Amino acid sequence: MSTILTQGEGGLARSLRRGAHPDAPLRAPDPARGEDSADTTIPLYVWCYLGGLLFNMVSGNAWMLGLPVALDRPLFLISLVLLVLDPYRERWRWRWVYLVGLLTVLVTMFSWFSTGTATDGYKMFMLVDRIIMPLLMFAVGPVIFSTRARRILLLKLMTVLTIYWGITATAEIAHLDWMVFPSAIMNPNAGIGYGRARGPFLASEPMGMACALGFFTSGLLASMTTGRWRKLALLAMALGFIGDALAMTRTLWLALLAGSLVIGLQVPSLRRRLPLIIVAAAAATAGALMAIPGLLPLLVERLTTSRSIYDRVLTNDAAMKIIESRPFTGVGWGNFVGVNIDWVRQADTIPLTTVTIEVHNVLLSRAAETGIQGAVLWVLCVLMGPAAVLLSRVPHEEARGWQLVTIGALFVWLLPTLGSPNPYPFPNNLVWLISGIASRHLLVAPALRIPLPSRQENP
Repeated sequence: MSTILTQGEGGLARSLRRGAHPDAPLRAPDPARGEDSADTTIPLYVWCYLGGLLFNMVSGNAWMLGLPVALDRPLFLISLVLLVLDPYRERWRWRWVYLVGLLTVLVTMFSWFSTGTATDGYKMFMLVDRIIMPLLMFAVGPVIFSTRARRILLLKLMTVLTIYWGITATAEIAHLDWMVFPSAIMNPNAGIGYGRARGPFLASEPMGMACALGFFTSGLLASMTTGRWRKLALLAMALGFIGDALAMTRTLWLALLAGSLVIGLQVPSLRRRLPLIIVAAAAATAGALMAIPGLLPLLVERLTTSRSIYDRVLTNDAAMKIIESRPFTGVGWGNFVGVNIDWVRQADTIPLTTVTIEVHNVLLSRAAETGIQGAVLWVLCVLMGPAAVLLSRVPHEEARGWQLVTIGALFVWLLPTLGSPNPYPFPNNLVWLISGIASRHLLVAPALRIPLPSRQENP
């Protein structure tokens, strides 16, 4: 009983403090008031979800770990089933974003089936990874991570992963093969973008996105903890910054910088230290350039390369031609790569380097493949989902921290979304998960049942 009295800001704890009769009905904690779930245990579905997130990092690359199949989707499914079966779980509040999300899925499925390729497994995984999973992450995350202890577990996982990414990125660029795990990361024939930090994603852009997201989540953990975990979180921030830089993706450099500045300007304690933080970041960058052999030429090459810009311009121009020609039907979900040779054209001043790539703008891609209605629905999902929490009034300080992390996460997500296909499961899922947790006071209703005191665990 003392555990309940000392833990929880919820209605259960307050009712017991007031001396309510043990048999009297107790009010379940209300997330809209900033109250955590009365169930302070860490259920199995939380661990399954964290495991799914961990293996989602190697989604599509499970072979690197010697696994015959990817484990992320089964673990997410098990977590969802266990959550639904939990009698003490909180409920979802009705929000229009759920209906818009459902319509987005249905319109995309219709676009996919209308092309006569309903049995195409690749397009099915595209639908799951790019639309269904992010929407589920946003809706399910705030119910799964319904207590401070569960959310700190998530932040600790992200801190450990960010340290791993930062060390791996440094080892990749410095060619310290013995420090890189899995060793397949150093295989130049695996993945894309060899020569830049790619990590377990085998691509530099998701590596940079993950490191930048880890930078922000580690900052939140540092603000919520003390002692060893605070030190680890600060180390993770430094390594996340380094990992983002070594991924050598210009949009993610801008995303980390812009997100950090916006967050820093909103937090008084950070605003006073912004000049010092900027100087420290510049010093860290200069130190890395001097310490890692061959890094400076690679950095100059990335700053001066123009081929990727040409690819973006030509594919985006092709998408615009499709939208103009087929505004409401498009070419079908996942069909752009198969038909873009009919739409990509050589420009007078821009060389044509390749055509077998996706549209390098997700909004244009949605419109070109599923029609304007598909793109509009997708934008509404973003505005009514992750973006909506930025305009809401949060109920307490921790919620404000998650709101600030959402600002950084949306920068990390938005710039690649506007400049690449952004098909990467892990960073996309994480952005929607973070924003869902930040939206907890908007999305979650009190539980129908509350656990008995015997269900509570001692801290």
